[in-house]
Amino acid sequence: FLDADDWLAPDCLSHLFAIAEEANADVTAGSTLQYIKGDISPCYSLSDQMIRGKAAGVWMVAHDVFMNIEVWNKLFRIDFLRKHDIHTTHRIMEDSVFDFEARVLAQTIVLSSYTTYYYRIHSDSILGSLFDHQATDEAVNTYCDIIQQVQRRIREHYHDIDGIYDLYSLRLFYTFH
Repeated sequence: FLDADDWLAPDCLSHLFAIAEEANADVTAGSTLQYIKGDISPCYSLSDQMIRGKAAGVWMVAHDVFMNIEVWNKLFRIDFLRKHDIHTTHRIMEDSVFDFEARVLAQTIVLSSYTTYYYRIHSDSILGSLFDHQATDEAVNTYCDIIQQVQRRIREHYHDIDGIYDLYSLRLFYTFH
């Protein structure tokens, strides 16, 4: 995933692929720098680590191991996504349900401190316009639908996973932040 106004480090894909292949990871994530009006600064600084086990991403949230929820600084194993039918569900906030599903279903997640992604922040982006007090019906409906989809998935598939409500709370926080 790559937003049109962002860019990858020259060796982003080779770096993420190498660590994903070595660990047979479902998800790998690299650190991110942000670009605002010509200034570059840290955005998401990840620690080098590998998390293995059922619902690895839920364990991470419950144990305060940080990984941002945006999908754009990550590499996902395609057979993992296909096997679990993980896909985007919304035009805006499209990574919310996708990230939730990937965290719950991933059994191996590898984080890298190496910067792989440059995130450009500007006020006229689609997401930026949602927070300028001009929210639309689409934005409100999307927020509500994300909450309902996540609740439904927990009830139908994930209710027995320890820490699932910690991940759900993080999702609510992110959605309404």
